[in-house]
Amino acid sequence: MASSERSLGWATGVASTDGASTYDSTRMSAFERAGLGTGVLLTGSYLAMSGSGTTTLTIADGTAIVGGYFYESNGAVTISTSTLGSGTFSVVIIANTAAGSQTVTANGAATTTVTTATTRIALVTAGQLSTITTSITATNIVTLGTVTTSAGTISSISSYYPYAVQRQLLGSIYATMGGGTATLTAANTDYQIGTYTSSVVPADGTISLDTSGGTITFLASGYYIISVQIQFNALTTGVRKLAITNLLSNFAVSPANFATSALVNYTHSAYIAVTPGSYSAIALTAASTNTGQSVTSCTVSIKRV
Repeated sequence: MASSERSLGWATGVASTDGASTYDSTRMSAFERAGLGTGVLLTGSYLAMSGSGTTTLTIADGTAIVGGYFYESNGAVTISTSTLGSGTFSVVIIANTAAGSQTVTANGAATTTVTTATTRIALVTAGQLSTITTSITATNIVTLGTVTTSAGTISSISSYYPYAVQRQLLGSIYATMGGGTATLTAANTDYQIGTYTSSVVPADGTISLDTSGGTITFLASGYYIISVQIQFNALTTGVRKLAITNLLSNFAVSPANFATSALVNYTHSAYIAVTPGSYSAIALTAASTNTGQSVTSCTVSIKRV
């Protein structure tokens, strides 16, 4: 029976090894996909987009694997939108595996084509994206997000955060807020904890924190662990309640917990699904069966694993 095993990386032209012939592009791209995944890699500035309110879309430096083909930009790529009128465009990285050029709306070279055997960022309409996808398949396209223009000025930018899963640096996908407070004026009423005094957000931009209002916004799907440490005011009667909006209904804390300390620790984990270009938001709320209570300090930490 013939072996299905293959290797890659040996010198070409060595008859006794798998390098007996030159490497095929299909083999190399399969190797890149298997080893690095498909999407933006966590290097440089992650190809982050900016330019809202201007006529220039700026894509920061970074790298990506597109269908197994390597894309690299060691500086900002700028694309003028001044002549694009009004509309919504997809921002894509195209690995053009077709024999001919692909037609786009705009790119960093100030042209409307992506030539064959190149990997480039471009703005495309829905129709252009459909045509390009038919030509080279969705495998060879990574969508960074969308840009909406009004009379050529960028009115909004929505990032899809298409990170290559195999390259996630788990230790860095972490966020935290500390020092949150809330006044529980009425009984049996949920109050959102806010006015946090400190925060840390991940460099990849996929978790956003509103320290004033207390909202935590997820911009990428994943399995998240949410850890909470909350300090209620000292009172040994009544029941306190903690909730995470859109995730966890009231977690009741009995009066017995407050005999020696009003400090409560709680951990909740869940898969949070986010549609690319959209978001999912949560917040911590607290309540009490007694009137006039308060949360004197709250720390929340979020980790994507």
